[in-house]
Amino acid sequence: MIDDYHDYIGTFEYWWVNGLISDDTYKLLRIACEFDSAQHPPQKCVEAFELASVEQGNIDPYSIYTPVCNATAATLKRRLRNRLVSIKGLPLISLTF
Repeated sequence: MIDDYHDYIGTFEYWWVNGLISDDTYKLLRIACEFDSAQHPPQKCVEAFELASVEQGNIDPYSIYTPVCNATAATLKRRLRNRLVSIKGLPLISLTF
């Protein structure tokens, strides 16, 4: 993690450039996520992040061009969706994979 701003930008652009999210979701992420803090993002950012996770589907973010191993597919999908976790009721976004 470099800093929240660059982590957000880098993550969103990686997803978008590689066709993992739509143009509309990319724009929504750029608007909704204020790039201030990944620990306490606005609710609209959390919702945009969830939409991006759904759009990505069942892929390995480290190797997007190889088939997903069926033995680890469920674990990977859970990990992708668990980027948004809650600590004492406050959302926390972890942008590391």
